[in-house]
Amino acid sequence: MKKLMPIFAFLLIALLVLGSTALADDEIKIILDNEELEVDVAPILENGRTLLPMRAIFEALGCDVQWIEDKQEVLAEMWPKLDKNNLLSSQRARRISLIVNKPLATIYDLTLQVIDKFPGLAPYLEKIANSSFVQDLSSLIPFQIIPLDVAPKIVNGRTLVPLRFIAETLGCKVDWDSQSQTVTIENPEPVEVELDEDGLETDDPEEETPEEANPDNEIRE
Repeated sequence: MKKLMPIFAFLLIALLVLGSTALADDEIKIILDNEELEVDVAPILENGRTLLPMRAIFEALGCDVQWIEDKQEVLAEMWPKLDKNNLLSSQRARRISLIVNKPLATIYDLTLQVIDKFPGLAPYLEKIANSSFVQDLSSLIPFQIIPLDVAPKIVNGRTLVPLRFIAETLGCKVDWDSQSQTVTIENPEPVEVELDEDGLETDDPEEETPEEANPDNEIRE
């Protein structure tokens, strides 16, 4: 029996190593614009849907996000951003509300609010709308309640939210490779904006320019 003990010990170690390798292989990877997204809580699969920490995905996509404790609500906003090369981000202008353990999302379209503030952006936002399978800006729905396949949930102190729903709501392309357990997200291509000599014209020339109003150059309400 003593001669068999080393064999048993070796087999146990081998099983532990192989088991840990299998778990590692099963880890879900998130690739955003060709770069792996690092998260402090591993993504999980539930009912065929990938969930990951709310702040990680929303901030990676360029959203402002906040947690409303008393309502157990995640509130995220995406506003168009104009970079130094006059490229306008093509994610859809949205406000997304998610509540823990409720399989519903409330979506507010902010596009018309942006146009009210910056009329000169209308043709560019029209182009973004058309690329997002919206016929024209007049067909935008300002407020929708959407059923979710999986509700947001809290795991290890982190609020996890459905990845595909969020990314596609903002206009991103999402692919899932079941063999490699990899989610690939691609942001839409930005739109080039032609500015006049006065820059981005607002509906009130006495108000602050976008750069003065916020250092991140977000086009806000």
